[in-house]
Amino acid sequence: MTHGLYHSRRSAFTLIEAIATMVILSTLGIVSGGMVMSAMQSYSQGSVRAEIHNEASLAMERLVREIRSLPAKPDGNPDISELHPSSMIWTGTTHSIALVNNQLLYTQSGTARVLLSDVPGFTLRAYGVQNTPLAPTLIGDACNDIRRISLTISVTRANSTNTIQTRVFLRCMMY
Repeated sequence: MTHGLYHSRRSAFTLIEAIATMVILSTLGIVSGGMVMSAMQSYSQGSVRAEIHNEASLAMERLVREIRSLPAKPDGNPDISELHPSSMIWTGTTHSIALVNNQLLYTQSGTARVLLSDVPGFTLRAYGVQNTPLAPTLIGDACNDIRRISLTISVTRANSTNTIQTRVFLRCMMY
């Protein structure tokens, strides 16, 4: 007779236990899904930041190379015709860099090339012999006092901004 009683007790989940299990599992799913989405967004933003940093660094390296190799005029001064806060012209009028419509352009002998896009800010600043800042705009003989040029480039893409800055010593003035 005990045999019949033993079979009448089944081991199964009650409705309350099943609902509690579903609530716990769905809560864990929501939390882990949020963490996965956050990790994916962080990875995406990090890759965009790395991409714009690499592009800005390449553009900066090119500009530094060009500015360092500026020739000197026969009187020994740098061959810079004009320097403005967002553009510079040198070697007469054959070379220039300028920010035009959020594009950083490098022009050589009349051929313009885009060095970098999505550039909301590009700043040039000239410094004299004693490392003192010169006027923001220099034209003609006023450019003779330039010994160093500071460059700042800001790039914005996909809600990420990267700004890099350097100061370039003119090699033509080192001799």
